[in-house]
Amino acid sequence: MKTNILCCSFYVKEFLKFQQIKLHLSNFLNLSLMNYKLSKYSLLLVLLILSINNQSFAQISGETPFHRAYSATLASDYIFEGIVIRQTIYESTPGNAFTLNTIQITKVLKGFENLECGTVALISRGTSGRWVDFGNGPYESTGGSHTLSYRKDSQGIFFAKENSDYFPEPLNNPTTNSHLLLRTTFEEIGTHIKYSFDPRLIVLEDPILDSINTYAEGFLGIYFGSYEEAFQYASDNFGLDTLNFVYCEASSFEPPSSRDLQELNKLNEPKGELPSENDEGSKKKDLEKAKLYEERTKERLKNKIELGVRSAANKNITFTFANEQFTGTNPRFFEFDIMVSCNETGTYLDNAPVYITYNTSAFGSNISANNKIQVTKGSAFNTVTYENPNTITSDDSPNIVVTRLGIDFAQSSHTRTQVPTSPIQMLHVKIQIQSCGVNSNLGFTNQSTASNAMIYTTNATEPWFGDIEIYDNTTFTGNLHLVLCQPIITTFNNNLKAGIGDILTIQGKHFGATRGSGQVMFQNANDAVSPSNYIRTLDYKDYVNWTDTEIKVKIPSSVNIPDGGVAGSGQFRIVTNINDSVTTNVLNPLIIKYAVDNTSPISALGDEKLRYNLVNVADEYNYIFRCDTSISNYPIRKAIVKKAIDDWNCRTNVNWSLGEDTTLSYYGQDGINLIFFDYSLTGRPTASTEKHSRSYCPTTNYGPQAYFKEVDIRITPNWSGTTAPYLQWMYDTTGANVDAGFVDFYGVLLHEFGHAHSINHVTDTNDVMYFRTYVGPYPASFRNYQIGKWNNLVEGGIDVV
Repeated sequence: MKTNILCCSFYVKEFLKFQQIKLHLSNFLNLSLMNYKLSKYSLLLVLLILSINNQSFAQISGETPFHRAYSATLASDYIFEGIVIRQTIYESTPGNAFTLNTIQITKVLKGFENLECGTVALISRGTSGRWVDFGNGPYESTGGSHTLSYRKDSQGIFFAKENSDYFPEPLNNPTTNSHLLLRTTFEEIGTHIKYSFDPRLIVLEDPILDSINTYAEGFLGIYFGSYEEAFQYASDNFGLDTLNFVYCEASSFEPPSSRDLQELNKLNEPKGELPSENDEGSKKKDLEKAKLYEERTKERLKNKIELGVRSAANKNITFTFANEQFTGTNPRFFEFDIMVSCNETGTYLDNAPVYITYNTSAFGSNISANNKIQVTKGSAFNTVTYENPNTITSDDSPNIVVTRLGIDFAQSSHTRTQVPTSPIQMLHVKIQIQSCGVNSNLGFTNQSTASNAMIYTTNATEPWFGDIEIYDNTTFTGNLHLVLCQPIITTFNNNLKAGIGDILTIQGKHFGATRGSGQVMFQNANDAVSPSNYIRTLDYKDYVNWTDTEIKVKIPSSVNIPDGGVAGSGQFRIVTNINDSVTTNVLNPLIIKYAVDNTSPISALGDEKLRYNLVNVADEYNYIFRCDTSISNYPIRKAIVKKAIDDWNCRTNVNWSLGEDTTLSYYGQDGINLIFFDYSLTGRPTASTEKHSRSYCPTTNYGPQAYFKEVDIRITPNWSGTTAPYLQWMYDTTGANVDAGFVDFYGVLLHEFGHAHSINHVTDTNDVMYFRTYVGPYPASFRNYQIGKWNNLVEGGIDVV
């Protein structure tokens, strides 16, 4: 029964390789940002060649960024940089919507003969993740599986063709200065290189790969031997002459000029939280005072130490660190408290020196002399009895600072504070950070020296020259060995599901008291797992709670922001409101077992997002699928369709059926669940599942419920539109191996029926719903029908049913 095979196990396997030589492109991007003497086109050119969003193209394993850039560039009449400033949604027929995007152009890379600077209109399919109602009830249309749609404020490089009535056009076009009406180059795909942030705001002395990826999404490891090689490649293969690029006056993505940098630096200058480094007179006076204070203390202790007198009461004092936090933006500070307690009551603190060692790579050296430390009294000790600790703090060595709480000898009388048995704040310390991302290595040191000067009195008002005692035992416990400017994750719950309301609870510290613009970033299951492939912004309703020590966030199956995406397993990242960040350990990944499709935020429900459920649309079956002649005229194709439906019915208890054949080769809202070969696809993507008649019931016995009534599955007949036109379908259900150059038709259908079942992509490469098509050769044991690939999918399918 074997003919040809192709596999949509949505596994990744490279089968086409390009030569990789010498210099990683990340170095190229870094140098482009640091060296403004390079051609002003260098960064743009690299983005054009390499950063085309993976999700925006056919998910065929082995197709490299070179292939995608090549295909998109050649197929596009116009390539330009810009930002979506306005969107208008219109309906061609009931349930079939399109979005008219008005784009502000900032650069023209191709087609500058006809495309001018200013604004241009571009049509894309779907409602761009928004709910609309044209009189027949609310619905949304997000495009099919393996596609990407634009959002308002999407910014980057767009690939387009003239529409010429290809897409139904709106009755009224927007007012633009261009006579052109464009459409997306690939029908189902919002084709563009997406920027996440404005590069003008990225001012780095040493840019790193992930910083670059914050505004050039989809970066992959491509190699060039030189800049000349990269430019020559663009000229030879893409037909783009960088000298012909047109820069518009509104261009907004240029690297910062030296003047821009100066203005940004002015905004980021220290706000005077610590004394100026140039305040030499003040600092010199403090150093003299600290020296005199130490000498006077030694005189007071001299007789006591010579006689070896110690208290017979066994008084023990303990110091600990507490309440550490990162503050400030530019400069940054590390702040913490020094806590004190005693094993018994009845001791009144007179003098308490504390020696602190630190990492000079983190804070610099001689932090007292260089005015990088500020020390204040704790609230219980904040009286005139005690000297300002900032004036008696000094450097013991380049990496050790000594600070203290001690009485003010200038006062005529003193009322000391009793040390309680529970820790209280004695001092608050604030140190300016020299380098974030470095371990502080901060801790107590010189404990023996400190303990010999640890003075108390048994009478709160004892004169400074009166009877004093030395604590019998002094203990310094704990340290602050932590990476600066980085939150700490201690625990999080696991084995969760996306899109159904499961809450990820993250515990730790340094998350920030409020979320502000803070984000939890999940791996994007619509793309390959990588250190830079995160969903960078969640919908605000996804966040349940955010405190300095705990974050609670719903795991979304879809996100209504320009980047989009489906939350997947793997490492996740926390970015705080002041842009501190931490990524979880790769050895302890978050496991998201499956993802149920959810709606975009529904304004009528307070921007809540609902999971999409299946509904009964026939007397006996949930959905009746029908094949057109591109399937029904070939018995083996129809047999495989039937088997795929039967497998889903058997394993998840869904009730689907295969109905009468049809001659209809049209997808859209028409009341028919159609499966057919769509000759407009040509491999981009391999297959796509689209849900129609999406709506919701605001009130049911189970609360608001979202649903869809219709599903169309489109399949590519060939791969002539890709760089692998030789690929062929393999039609087989007997368990044969998949030969080289073939794609498993049965495996692709199983995956697409998963989307029809309201299940989205996952990052598990050994799952039917992994996003990429897997191309042979590989053994039968690796095909999608194997039960091992259904471990989580069965649970997810039953959950939806």
